[in-house]
Amino acid sequence: VAVGGTRLTLGAGGTWSEEAVWNGSGASGGGCSIQFTAPAWQQAVSGWSGIGCGTKRVIADVSADADPYSGVAVTDSTSACETTYLEGGTKHVIHWCTYGGTSLASPIIASVFALAGGAHGVAYPAQTLYENAREAPATLHDVTFGSNGECAAGFDEETGVASCLPTEEA
Repeated sequence: VAVGGTRLTLGAGGTWSEEAVWNGSGASGGGCSIQFTAPAWQQAVSGWSGIGCGTKRVIADVSADADPYSGVAVTDSTSACETTYLEGGTKHVIHWCTYGGTSLASPIIASVFALAGGAHGVAYPAQTLYENAREAPATLHDVTFGSNGECAAGFDEETGVASCLPTEEA
């Protein structure tokens, strides 16, 4: 299963609102393989001809939150994650960082497969994702916003937002 990254936006009550291709500093949400031919179960997806990969395999099969600004908080004892604050005259030191990237997205998808009871013996677990998309399309969200290109104007590390509009990205 090839996993890409998204920027996840949640709505009221923590519900899914939208996702866009995660593109911090030129990161990618996917593309077309230059080596592998797409299996029949991938080519059976509705709208396959409009994807633009011809007969080549689409990478990624599925995506999950990879944006470090909405990622997972991890405790880390190194100084890189050290934050100090004062409360009631007492200095507190905590060691929490928020991490992202496909190094986060991949374990999220692996845990979903684990919670579902594994791949159920299929040769290519990604095949179950495509079958699910065909049979129950409302259970997955097609990421159609964003770009796999690099934003030539750069990425604002402080706000977590690329300064290019999606149409301006390379």
